Amino acid sequence: MAIVYGLTDQGLVIKSRLVIRADINAALQLVFGNSINLSDRSILGQLVGIISDRLGVLWELAERVNSSQDPDKATKSLLDAISLITGTFRPDALASVALLTFTGADTTVIPALSEFRTASTFKNFATVDSATLVLVDVWAALTLYELGDRVSNSSNVYQCIQAGTSAASVGPTGFTPDVTLDGSVLWTFVGQGLAAADAIAESVDLGPIVGSTKDITDIVNSIPGLQSVINLSDAILGRLEAKDPELRTLRFNELSAAGSSPFDALRGQLLKLSGVTSVTLFPNNTDTTDGDGVPPHSVEALVLGGTDQTIFDALLKGVAAGIGTHGNTPGFSLDSQGTLQAENFSRAIPVPVYIRLSVSFDSTSYPSDGDAQIKTAIINYGAAQSSGRDAVPAALSAQAFKVNGVINVTQKLVYTDVIGVPAAWVASTAYSATVGTRSVVTNDGGRAYICITAGTSAGSGGPTGVGTDITDNTAHWAFLENSVIITSRQSAEYQTAHITVISTSGTP
Repeated sequence: MAIVYGLTDQGLVIKSRLVIRADINAALQLVFGNSINLSDRSILGQLVGIISDRLGVLWELAERVNSSQDPDKATKSLLDAISLITGTFRPDALASVALLTFTGADTTVIPALSEFRTASTFKNFATVDSATLVLVDVWAALTLYELGDRVSNSSNVYQCIQAGTSAASVGPTGFTPDVTLDGSVLWTFVGQGLAAADAIAESVDLGPIVGSTKDITDIVNSIPGLQSVINLSDAILGRLEAKDPELRTLRFNELSAAGSSPFDALRGQLLKLSGVTSVTLFPNNTDTTDGDGVPPHSVEALVLGGTDQTIFDALLKGVAAGIGTHGNTPGFSLDSQGTLQAENFSRAIPVPVYIRLSVSFDSTSYPSDGDAQIKTAIINYGAAQSSGRDAVPAALSAQAFKVNGVINVTQKLVYTDVIGVPAAWVASTAYSATVGTRSVVTNDGGRAYICITAGTSAGSGGPTGVGTDITDNTAHWAFLENSVIITSRQSAEYQTAHITVISTSGTP
């Protein structure tokens, strides 16, 4: 069956140079006879070859024109043109973006386009705008510091990476980027000086230029008053210009994306991220800040698991323009135009849960490390719980029965503070409610209570019942087998060091 060339029902079928030459040779032989010399070395053969090449170019041009209408075959500018019909743009090459922190003398100005370099790879980053160093607060003893707070101490600047209360003296010290423990506060070294400022910087080279945390530390051009530079987080990677396969995939995804409600769609996008195990959204569609602190026309995403940057990027893609994002974890994401957009989401606030279980066991089957196994079972149970799940004594103590030989849990005490060994309640006695040293007593038939308001106990009676605020003269108590309430923005935190297991051999 003869091949049909040209634009057919099956598509464009083009002639190869061999076919073109054969067609011309056949036409010449039809006119001049089969004995005509059409060999490659003959004059006619040379002419046929030249004409065949020229006609082959035309067939190939026809193929490109035809392919320009097919997104699976079009390339480069032709693919750009067909993608624009449906509003898909080829992503441009973008620089990597880093947040740089400068330290040094007060009022020092860091001009725009000042360059700084990674210590490991010698890649340059240039500031987008100018920045002026401002004095930070001087470190103070016994002070509550929040995440992100900065202080100066011993002519160095430090940043809080774990909230807490500072020590009574000394404060953070040292010149290395390592973590410094100061009371219950954790600090990281930022740089030398008494003042600090932040500025956005872009990599001089386009593409995914790596700027690992605390690696952009070299000052390329000296600036009077500037002593140190550092990036306290990884640079957001840029990209190279998208290749044709990437553009085709982007076009397909945009055209095939199913419509859905923005609320469910955003939650679904976040849940698809690697490592994310739970997502709760708190939208505020009103014109005023709500009772939880979410600004008007904003959404707060409470996310468990996943990496911060992938969540920032997903929020940029999933939240409609004009809707703000709110939360206790701030960051940035690059939009398709190369502009850095601020994004926020929340991590659940951990609530430490302290547990004290009294367990009886069958000595013939209880393992030698049974107490440790009970702790592990509780830890594993806690790790599987989502945010907002209360710490329920019955559920926690039930984990003990996963260990061979456990007969009964005779006492299950749960609270958000260190639980001491219960002692019998005493009349007319001063009891403490200070965190870490709360008084714990037994009364009312062996029930355990923890002091929540310091005071002096009554002359008789003592705490009774299962209330959460039991008055005993000027002291107040809470029954220790009540559930610990965990709010929607909190998560119960279970640690081995916070679990006490008192195990004794019993009768099956």
